[in-house]
Amino acid sequence: MMNKALKQYLDTWYQTDAGQRFTTEIKEAISPMLRELFGYTAVQLGQYPPETNLLSESRVNSNWLAGERGDTICHPEQSPFASDAIDLLILPHTLELSDDPHAVLREVDRMLVPEGHMIIIGLNPWTAWGAWQILRYRRAYPFYTLGRIRDWLSLLGFEYLGEQSCHISMLEIPVPTRLANSQWIKKLSRKTAERIAGGYVVLAKKKVTTMTPVKPRWPFKPKLVSTGFAEPSTRQVNRQWRK
Repeated sequence: MMNKALKQYLDTWYQTDAGQRFTTEIKEAISPMLRELFGYTAVQLGQYPPETNLLSESRVNSNWLAGERGDTICHPEQSPFASDAIDLLILPHTLELSDDPHAVLREVDRMLVPEGHMIIIGLNPWTAWGAWQILRYRRAYPFYTLGRIRDWLSLLGFEYLGEQSCHISMLEIPVPTRLANSQWIKKLSRKTAERIAGGYVVLAKKKVTTMTPVKPRWPFKPKLVSTGFAEPSTRQVNRQWRK
């Protein structure tokens, strides 16, 4: 089921300046990912940022919006898509909004084809902004750290693609004009903004391990004497003579 308190909050927050900037940062972050991913079917499971189609630049043949609104109305924990049928899944705040994120990930694992990809978008609680939300609203807003997301993916056998994954900020720290061309200053300001208020975009791949069949070791089958009776051993014969 959906966390309605968090949904109401995100609907309002995405209308703010920080939310609008976060939307822009999300699009810029996933754009290079979408250009490199191919397949037959892609699904965005949840429509966040509001009224935003994150699959607009997808090169996958068929794109679907699923969730409480869109092309397919469904719960992320129980999707109507067939098993091993989807090449790309985008989860924008889907894990945070669900009361059972583990069920969502199990459903994703079921739907994705082998070597299929998943993009997870979330807010980072290890920021000044995230800590303030937790202190203010307590358990109403469950934000998950990147470390926890990676642990969940590892348990399901997904490969975390760290080089393509990234942190994104919702703030812009102004840089003095005389330092505007310095790449080092720009990088520092971006890292600072991420730690004040930011989120992450995670790209993961569904890995399937192939099992090598091993021939069973058949138990040794003892030979039977042709007469049907076991021949006495030498030790048994010697014992009879000693009597």
